[in-house]
Amino acid sequence: MKPDKQKINSIKSGLQTEIEKDKEKIGELDEIEDQIGQKNEKIDELQSSISEASSEIDELEGKIEKADSNPDIDQESELEEKRDKVIGSLQSLRDKRDELREELGISEDLSLEKVEEEVEEKKHEVKLYRYAGDIVSESKKRIMENILPKTEANMARFLPILTNGRYKDVRIDSDSFKIKAYDSRAQAYKSKSIFSGGTKDQFSLALRLSFAMATLPQERGTAPDFLYLDEPVGSFDPSRQEALTELLTRGEIAENFGQIFIVSHVQGLEEQFDNHIEMEDGRIAEIEMES
Repeated sequence: MKPDKQKINSIKSGLQTEIEKDKEKIGELDEIEDQIGQKNEKIDELQSSISEASSEIDELEGKIEKADSNPDIDQESELEEKRDKVIGSLQSLRDKRDELREELGISEDLSLEKVEEEVEEKKHEVKLYRYAGDIVSESKKRIMENILPKTEANMARFLPILTNGRYKDVRIDSDSFKIKAYDSRAQAYKSKSIFSGGTKDQFSLALRLSFAMATLPQERGTAPDFLYLDEPVGSFDPSRQEALTELLTRGEIAENFGQIFIVSHVQGLEEQFDNHIEMEDGRIAEIEMES
């Protein structure tokens, strides 16, 4: 377990990714719904044109029948030519209509009620995706509202220990997770970015520890009983190393975690802990454990 800023950002990034995916799906469904509506309108227009062409053909057929009893051959030929042309247009309209129906997966015998039913199903899917997006957004908001205050409160306890009382209060931005620490000399909250590398590391470690504590369930025994810290004291001076050791072995952190694992290349750090394992070239070189 490594509850640091990277993990917080990972959680935030994961939630944001899910929200973006849901938004994309909603956008795709909206676009599909628009396309279905446009094609259905086109089908209705073609169907109307087909009906008009059919009526025109019937009318021409009636005139041709009358022309059969009329010796005017030129008129009959002209009517037949016009009828054939309308029949050709009719077939073209039917082909376009069938092509659109095929694109929409609509069979010849599909009723208007069935089409409307399918459209309603698509609308329902859109509502579900929008609802899912709202759930993810609300979940993220509640998680942040619950964890951030606890994390800030924990940092107010841990930071004075790690900084020898130099800094005692912080503010964490709920969107960017950027830290601002109260500088008593300037009597103002200052961005973490303006401080030295060692101080930044102290802030980051305090944040990691505070976040770990904030995410623990209230009921004891329901959370992992270990904490894993990778290079927590790389830029710490001896006094701050000692402060961290005190916090991890006898302070509040020690009280909440049965095992605390520290990976470090700092020489002499192992002397501050009862148990340690020395590694060389990826292999165990020495083990010193209390019985």
